[in-house]
Amino acid sequence: MAFYKGLILQSLEEFRREADSGVRQRGRQIYKDGGVKLVSFDGEYYEAKFKVESQGGGGKYDVEFSDMDEADAMEADCDCPSDYYPCKHAVAATYA
Repeated sequence: MAFYKGLILQSLEEFRREADSGVRQRGRQIYKDGGVKLVSFDGEYYEAKFKVESQGGGGKYDVEFSDMDEADAMEADCDCPSDYYPCKHAVAATYA
């Protein structure tokens, strides 16, 4: 499991690097403000689900990660209306 933990951490770091610097900054702030909650983690398929608060306090968004053990294949899905990929909510979840 420790081997896969390292792969997951690497995937999360690479995912954050894909984000625009402003998106990364806003995502980090959401996390620092306590706006990220882990809902579930599947250790067999390396998938995770989070609830992430909107910065404006307007609600929560569902964020899902898949293929977290493969940096090149990891994907995120967020139900927010942002045109950015990754969005600030997905970036916030990577810090949890």
